[in-house]
Amino acid sequence: MLAPKRLVISSGLVCFTVTLYLLCAMVPPGGSPPPGERTQQQPRDRTGPLAAINSNSHIPASPLDDKSRSKQPLPNLNLNIPTPGSKQSQNVLESDPVHCGEDCHKLEELFRTWPQHKPRAVIYYLTRVSRLGELQRSLVSVERNFNRTYQYPIVIFHEAELNAEYRKVIRTWTNCTLFFQQVELRVPDFLPRPVPVSIPCRSTLSYRHMCRFQAKLVYQQPILQSAQFLWRLDDESVLTNQIDYDVFEFMRTRGFTYGYIWEHRDAQDCVTGLWNYTADYIRRMNIPANRFNHQWTSPKIYYNNFEVSSMDLWRSEQYQAFIEYIDLLGGIYLHRWGDAPIKGIAVSLFVPTQRVHHFRDIGYQHNTFVNKP
Repeated sequence: MLAPKRLVISSGLVCFTVTLYLLCAMVPPGGSPPPGERTQQQPRDRTGPLAAINSNSHIPASPLDDKSRSKQPLPNLNLNIPTPGSKQSQNVLESDPVHCGEDCHKLEELFRTWPQHKPRAVIYYLTRVSRLGELQRSLVSVERNFNRTYQYPIVIFHEAELNAEYRKVIRTWTNCTLFFQQVELRVPDFLPRPVPVSIPCRSTLSYRHMCRFQAKLVYQQPILQSAQFLWRLDDESVLTNQIDYDVFEFMRTRGFTYGYIWEHRDAQDCVTGLWNYTADYIRRMNIPANRFNHQWTSPKIYYNNFEVSSMDLWRSEQYQAFIEYIDLLGGIYLHRWGDAPIKGIAVSLFVPTQRVHHFRDIGYQHNTFVNKP
């Protein structure tokens, strides 16, 4: 039986944190919607707890973000960032540990005997009890149009409310091999309390939990650590046509790192400050901008409720350093920065264009969006 695996942040990242915490003295606030939530075309509410936050500080000048710089100053939230090297700092960097449970060990065992010619890959969902009708429809479509032939494991992340009785019922919906992993979605300890409820980008707290999970915490889950590739779907995702090739084998043999279904644009209120702070991160860390802020301008996103990716990207020191920086800024909860813009920026920074693939040929539906091959 394998011991639970966790991401290890290298000494390079530890050195990076000194710079990171200096950056975080200038913190800002608020993808694809979480199950059952839509945020577009909702009325703006510019009142509430954010009104009391000091908004007199401007973000530092950066030559990279002239196109996306807001004319309005960003709030300085004055987070109490822990001292680098302290016990509190180490707890922030290690972040929300999750133990390898029964299904986690079962998946590890499955991959130990996995055919060598076949990529170790996982299809995964994050769902909740109120969305089980949508999940059933999605699972049926995945089995019918892809997984009946290729037989990849499916991992379903959920909170405590989805108990053993629910899991038993879900297993009757499909012949695919299902694994369940309970997660705890909560506001991180380093954020000030209370977290604002009313922000310009309207969203529930559970929405913002989902954003943080999909941008960061999912890649720390022990149940995924043996996987080489991931296919993220939402419980509202439906495969509408037969897929006559192995998507994961296609990614591996063609050398692709990231695959998407559609490029889209988020609401500007939902990316407040994100491009600016990324530009400042690039300047201070002296890393190439690549496509960021040139081809990848605010508020561009991949519609990532359909996302096929290599775990090497999310495990990389580059992404781990970047997502720690973004996470500690607090914008996921204070501005509703979504996982889609965060990860889209990461792809523009760290993945060459030739390693990004557009899956035009896959029939797909999510809410009102339909991709016809």
